[in-house]
Amino acid sequence: MKLTRTVAPMGEPLSVEEVKLHLRLDTDEDDALIAALTSVAREQAEHQTGLLLMAQTWVLEVTAGEQVSLAKMLPVQDLQTTVPYLLDGNWPPTLTAEQDAQITVRCGFGTAEDVPPSIKQWMLLQIGGWYEHREAIVAGNPVALPRTAVDALLDAWTVPRC
Repeated sequence: MKLTRTVAPMGEPLSVEEVKLHLRLDTDEDDALIAALTSVAREQAEHQTGLLLMAQTWVLEVTAGEQVSLAKMLPVQDLQTTVPYLLDGNWPPTLTAEQDAQITVRCGFGTAEDVPPSIKQWMLLQIGGWYEHREAIVAGNPVALPRTAVDALLDAWTVPRC
């Protein structure tokens, strides 16, 4: 199996303006930091949930009979191929192609508006904590925020890992 991203996500689930509103910032001097923290928050949300937040396209190259988990490409929006394939009834689903194939997989929730509000809220709260405590992080003393009700915002969207 070979997996190649052919279309990268267009943007982040939260704009710099949305994050600045949450942080109650009126200046533009920290825009680069806020953009970076937003990307990190998205990456962490994707890691913790096992879901891709923004729309993107991947090409999956499989050999005949090979069973491939789609877990790293959830939520799957569309599969396109000229070769017959089977999806099992498990979660996350496993795909088996009847012949060697290239399968185009469109995945992710879609646009920023399609990302669930609870995931966006989790991101905002994480960004707020990181922004508030950035000096401690920069100084080499990482702030370990305990699992709280904030982390529970992702629970409904977390894909079980086997």
